[in-house]
Amino acid sequence: MVKTAPQNEILQISTNSMQYLIENNISPTPENYKIIFSAYSNHDCAILPELNNLQLTKAIITEHDLKRFYQEYAQETDSSQKINSINMEMSSQITNILGSIKLLDKNNSDYSQSLQSASMKMETMVDPESISILIADLVKTTKQAEERNKSLEAELKETKNNIEFLNKDLENIKVENLKDSLTGLANRKHFDQFITSMTTDYANDEINCFSLLLLDIDHFKKFNDNYGHQVGDQVLRLVAISLKNTIKGQDLAARYGGEEFGVILPNTSLENAKIVAENIRKAIMNKEMHKKSTGARLGRITVSIGVSSWKADDTPHAFIERADSCLYMAKGLGRNNVVTEDKLKIHQQNVG
Repeated sequence: MVKTAPQNEILQISTNSMQYLIENNISPTPENYKIIFSAYSNHDCAILPELNNLQLTKAIITEHDLKRFYQEYAQETDSSQKINSINMEMSSQITNILGSIKLLDKNNSDYSQSLQSASMKMETMVDPESISILIADLVKTTKQAEERNKSLEAELKETKNNIEFLNKDLENIKVENLKDSLTGLANRKHFDQFITSMTTDYANDEINCFSLLLLDIDHFKKFNDNYGHQVGDQVLRLVAISLKNTIKGQDLAARYGGEEFGVILPNTSLENAKIVAENIRKAIMNKEMHKKSTGARLGRITVSIGVSSWKADDTPHAFIERADSCLYMAKGLGRNNVVTEDKLKIHQQNVG
């Protein structure tokens, strides 16, 4: 039996959700309501923390923010439904294969019995006509067995092809599920998985290392406020394209959250990571924004970047925290800046 929340609890969640939308001047559309209701009821663990984090940095959650939440939430839900559907179809195809194998085994067993029976009869036969009839029956039985086996072979081949197609669909969904729908970069989920894998690979490695860039678009809120969220989305895509064109194949660029991006650089020292960061900063700064609808010039985009490098005794949290502290320092130095953890350390020693 499916458990549901008590009616009074559901009513309270519904009231709180509607009140939240009203207080933030957000249209109470089904999509917006669904996101807030899910966050308040804590049925979706991914939405609630992100919504809480956003509330800490913004006075008001906008309809655009909720639209982004909904797109990510809907994508996740849609992917789960598709995966479940594929798994059910895969299970059905496997059942078909097992059934075909059993039938094939039965057919071969029946044919083997027919051959044994004919062999026993032939040993006692002396009449040529009876032998001729028996041989004709054997030919008929053999042809029938061959036809049945060919039919089952075709079914098995078709089922095999179906499973291969389903497996490709499953792989495509898994790839899409790790991609940010707006920028085409890896999403936060993929970033977390990749950095966990990297920290495992480089654990206790005192020779090789990898590095992390955390970058934030400078004055992004002003772009949204002055030109609208569509232009803001255009800015995010421009930064994403610059990242794709600057990094190497083994590197991972991800949308870390909002206007913040993360780049993981395997087999890259802090010094080389700084060079990559500077290349990214310059590549973005050299691109001028134009409004798509009118062609009007909107100025140039700049980013601030923090850089950290993995240490043998590191933890993922400390590793990311150092890059974030460097990013914060880059912002404090006037933005459009790259700060590495060695520069941060010197600054902290001087301040201390």
